[in-house]
Amino acid sequence: MADYPLQLFPRGDDGILRTVEYLCEHCLHGGGFFQNMIHSGINAYLTIHLAQVKLRAGDPVGAWALMDQVIALASPTGQWPEAIHPLTGGGCMGDGQHIWAAAEWLMLIRNLIVQEENDGLVIGAGLKPEWRRGGEFVFGPTLTPHGAVTVRVTEDPRGARVLIDGAWRAQPPHRDVCLPGCTALVAEAGDPRSEFLLERLPGGDAHP
Repeated sequence: MADYPLQLFPRGDDGILRTVEYLCEHCLHGGGFFQNMIHSGINAYLTIHLAQVKLRAGDPVGAWALMDQVIALASPTGQWPEAIHPLTGGGCMGDGQHIWAAAEWLMLIRNLIVQEENDGLVIGAGLKPEWRRGGEFVFGPTLTPHGAVTVRVTEDPRGARVLIDGAWRAQPPHRDVCLPGCTALVAEAGDPRSEFLLERLPGGDAHP
């Protein structure tokens, strides 16, 4: 909670990451976070919290692994019980269709593309390479403290072009533009640019 969503620690704080590493080594069951007291069972929303911390720390691969497990735990209607029985895969505690889990899922998907960090935005840090292959990927508009933002990613022979269409309330905020598999660029607050070419890293086409 101190890291996500409160951001009381800087991204990639060593103590936070060691805590997450311990939880992932000792508290996962079948790839999902297992709460063995009170909310006993596998908790989709707490698994997503771990994914959010990994994403914020610059580890999209770790976040995707947890995200994929949450997908595997979903019901046929795309819902999650508050706690999931480790043997049956059904609900064993709390709400049968947990709104908190659904909200956390939406926040994770949004943060894969647009994260709020301090007084700026992180763009594209969790965008899976396969989501942008073979054409155009568009996300938005999504609301931020700086105004509504739409992100458009198109393939380029050198890598990917990222268009950030912001209805800014004031000057454009600080933007970290970083797609997995590509170089990263920074636009400082006030920089009027909206389009960025991110060059492909060696091996950047391969899924990590």
